[in-house]
Amino acid sequence: SKNGASLIHGIGDENQIMAEKNTIDFVELFGADIGASITKKKEDGCHLFQFCRKQGGGEVGVVRMKEPMSHLYNYFEIEIVDEGRSKAIGIGVGVISYPLLRMPGWNRESIGYHADDGKLFHQAGWGAAFGPVCKKGDRMGVGIDYEVGRGERKNRVWFTRNGEMVGHAVDFQRPMKGHYPLIGLHSEMECVKYLGHSYRPPLSGDSHIADMIVNCSPLEVWARSNGIQFGENPHSLIFQAANKDVAIAISNTPMDPQNCYFEVSIDDSKGQSEVGIGLGPYTYILDSYPGWKHGSIGYHADNGMLYQENGYGKPFGPTCQMGDVMGCGVRFTEWRESHQTNEDDCEEDEKQLLAKTTASFKSNGSGQECVIYFTKNGKEIGESKMVIPQGGFYPMVAMSSAGEKVTVHFNATTG
Repeated sequence: SKNGASLIHGIGDENQIMAEKNTIDFVELFGADIGASITKKKEDGCHLFQFCRKQGGGEVGVVRMKEPMSHLYNYFEIEIVDEGRSKAIGIGVGVISYPLLRMPGWNRESIGYHADDGKLFHQAGWGAAFGPVCKKGDRMGVGIDYEVGRGERKNRVWFTRNGEMVGHAVDFQRPMKGHYPLIGLHSEMECVKYLGHSYRPPLSGDSHIADMIVNCSPLEVWARSNGIQFGENPHSLIFQAANKDVAIAISNTPMDPQNCYFEVSIDDSKGQSEVGIGLGPYTYILDSYPGWKHGSIGYHADNGMLYQENGYGKPFGPTCQMGDVMGCGVRFTEWRESHQTNEDDCEEDEKQLLAKTTASFKSNGSGQECVIYFTKNGKEIGESKMVIPQGGFYPMVAMSSAGEKVTVHFNATTG
């Protein structure tokens, strides 16, 4: 498998079962902010969170994951390991800055389902009757329906108990920067196990259907995304976030000597296009354009500037608009020549040599310098040198304006 879940194998054998179930461990891969009253440990490949109030800690402890929910991974579950004193456990989603001292759903831009009373909390400190209470051994889950047609920021959130939907789906306005997973604990010795993120069909807890869908597009093409709606063709990306919010998708396959160029066609734009394309590490922050953060580089359509590891662009090329095609490629020539030490390599045909070079690159390429270049409508406009980050350079596409739509072409021939 090439999807993001396969990367869990590189972290430890204990995660193999999780990966085989098309489930990805957001906590392990991307981290989490954890309230002062919560302790974390790992057991049998899963993260356990327990409430144990410490000096300086609050009466509530929240785990807020650093990776937002997306069309690719729209569902996650926890299991109640210990009910603690009051079984005051909650699960939900909220804004990126959600406070770590407030149960999911208590504050603005959040929603949560609570185990002790089965109530739904939707941006308020008082709940409404919603579903059954949950007990030790139960699994609590939350999913998001990102279907088109609910407005640029309207989504629907649903909850499950032991895989079965509870209550009803609730309209929920997408916060700026996306929906961030939340787990809340509110009484001594409560303990939950995080069971990972996966794709689930909207409003469904049927894992068999989920397995069918997760093995086809768009996970065959994309590893991570935020604020992106995928068209019928997984190479078609549609902006679905708040205007001026950053929507981004990161490919599941890094660049190498055999896959060294891709293009993006700007299919629709309601004004000046705000598409950005470029390269960065797999763990790139999903609220930023290519080039804004460390280890990344990007060419932006709205101003024609090149951004390289910071938010300050420099004049680089022409602007781009609807109908234009932006391209990005990597020249591994210097790296390839420096690793051709065997004279027999020169006698091999080009295809065999390329395959050998690619295999060698995947083992030794990180940390090497390469040349990255960009094109507009097939014509090269400039280049820049970069050091290949650990794990390689992943193609990235970003947008930030309503109505924007692009098509991505990997292995394009222009480069």
